[in-house]
Amino acid sequence: MRIIQILQFRTPLKTLRWVNGLAVLIMVISPATRAETREITMLLEDERSPDYWIEKMSSSLLRENYRGVFTLARGRQFSSLEVDHRFRDGVVQEQLTQLNGPLRRVVREGDHIRCFHESENASLNHAVLLGPFSQSFNALLEAESDNYNVKVVGLDRVAGREAVMLAVQPSVNDRFGFMLWLDRSKGLLLQSHLVDRGRILEILQFATIEFDVTTALEDTDLLHQGWAVHSLSEEVLTSNEEPTFKVKWMPRGYRVVTANKDRIHFSDGVSDFSVFVEQGRELPKLSTEIEGRSIVTRPLRGRPGQITIVGALPLQTAERLAESVEPIIF
Repeated sequence: MRIIQILQFRTPLKTLRWVNGLAVLIMVISPATRAETREITMLLEDERSPDYWIEKMSSSLLRENYRGVFTLARGRQFSSLEVDHRFRDGVVQEQLTQLNGPLRRVVREGDHIRCFHESENASLNHAVLLGPFSQSFNALLEAESDNYNVKVVGLDRVAGREAVMLAVQPSVNDRFGFMLWLDRSKGLLLQSHLVDRGRILEILQFATIEFDVTTALEDTDLLHQGWAVHSLSEEVLTSNEEPTFKVKWMPRGYRVVTANKDRIHFSDGVSDFSVFVEQGRELPKLSTEIEGRSIVTRPLRGRPGQITIVGALPLQTAERLAESVEPIIF
């Protein structure tokens, strides 16, 4: 689970029915309507608790066996992917195939993750998507967290299946919120919206999904003979070198997921961001939002270098983070 989270900052993501999404947000912000109240009363007593769904989804992310096609949209970028997921003898096996653009397949076997390219001449320098759940949500969220308020708000249908809707709203405006649609029977995340004060920044939605799949995944080596391949395992991303910088301020609840000499990756269990330092390089100050992710650059204080913040954070939060970065003087 952690590896998925580590790489997510590199991933362009998620569009859908904007009018429907806006209606959902209005429903969450406004007092409960009669229709919403009726939907809530249709749920069993346990199903009205956010804790029930957080726990159920945490289990389903790994333990369900399923196959489906989902879309991810962020701004003008749109991707369709097929996911084939198995959990056998305590080990996760997954194949994720990109259906539009260059043909790539990400294969996960436990903690070992590889990316295969059909063309041997394909560039290996590209963003990698490691599954439909890494940005939208993960098992570390606690329903009673001081940083988020989680509420069950109603019922809907996604990919032909009944789904329970959850609103995950930040306690303060230093991070984004989410709308989640969880399969009522299995608990798996079927749809999500990343939301910034009424704006939908990213959307994930399954178009089709099949549960309780029993067929084994195809043999990776036979399936990808002649393909170019590179590893995405955790050891590629980490090193034994201590960071050369420190972040003196950050929003409450974020903690280090992984770190090396020039990068630290943080998460609060729902959203994540990364801080990079490029020694000796200096570019003009930049503060922008590209495809739903904030990007901020600042000169490194005290020595030549550049700070870059990339992540699912409001722009003002990313700017404050960048201003707090200082080199470590050994």
